[in-house]
Amino acid sequence: MGPIKITITETGATPKIMKRRLREIIKAACAQIGYHHLRYNVPKHFTQAGAREYGYTARKGEGMSVSDKGFWRSYTGQKLRKMHHTKPMVWAGESERRSRQQDIRATSNGVRIVLHTPHLAMQNPDSAVNMAEEMGTVSGAEAHVIGVVFRDSIQRSLAAITGQEVTVIAA
Repeated sequence: MGPIKITITETGATPKIMKRRLREIIKAACAQIGYHHLRYNVPKHFTQAGAREYGYTARKGEGMSVSDKGFWRSYTGQKLRKMHHTKPMVWAGESERRSRQQDIRATSNGVRIVLHTPHLAMQNPDSAVNMAEEMGTVSGAEAHVIGVVFRDSIQRSLAAITGQEVTVIAA
């Protein structure tokens, strides 16, 4: 009787294939989170509904009626008179336009979305408003959706793994 030859064929998400691909899969899922957040969540920061959802610090003049004595001297009154709007975190619209730029830096450890909006990082020392902190706020509902996007992306990637590993044992 000659030598015995055993062939083991593994297909799909085997440990060796997973070891190589897992970082790529997580990095791609993190990038998906970044694109989702940039497309759906960031524009909400520049709306009145977003200001309520994220709990922005009230600006001077908000909540006042236009007939109130000091309204037109307040920040909100000046913005309404000069720019014809009262959108939060928007004066002339430059930061809102620049926030649409896609600068997403994904790794297997997470994702960083870089917003090229330097005016939002400026803070008046006499004001309690911190626009950079407000811009980084994520609501509970958004956090849940981001988790779903991450999970779905990973599940699709794992289901798409097709690989075959053959191990031959000769005794």
